[in-house]
Amino acid sequence: MTVTTVFLVVIGLLLAALALTPLLLPWRRHLHWLVAANSSPDPWTGATPSDLSLDEVQILSPTGGDVVWITGRGGVPSALSLARLAAVDRLRLDEWADARTPLLRIVFPDGSTSLHHASQCVVFLRRA
Repeated sequence: MTVTTVFLVVIGLLLAALALTPLLLPWRRHLHWLVAANSSPDPWTGATPSDLSLDEVQILSPTGGDVVWITGRGGVPSALSLARLAAVDRLRLDEWADARTPLLRIVFPDGSTSLHHASQCVVFLRRA
């Protein structure tokens, strides 16, 4: 192998390690990285990367009825409707509320919302 080939392989491995590092972070740091990466504008065009709204939230109280209350970094509570959720999803929300788990909230352009943890998610939520 030539010196150039070895150099290119080393650079490629370093770039791959840099790209994969956020995936190996603990959930809370991975969550912060996801939110920051989505809110940072593109350095060439100045546009935000997507139409999605990503932020970190926590569930304030277990699901007692058809509404769950969440709060984000600003501390302002908001309500999400649980009308279309299955029982297993309601149980998952209760577990996250009891553990005060930090969650990733994704709000899509059509207004639908999903809550994500490291390996699980709850979809089909709407603002109540």
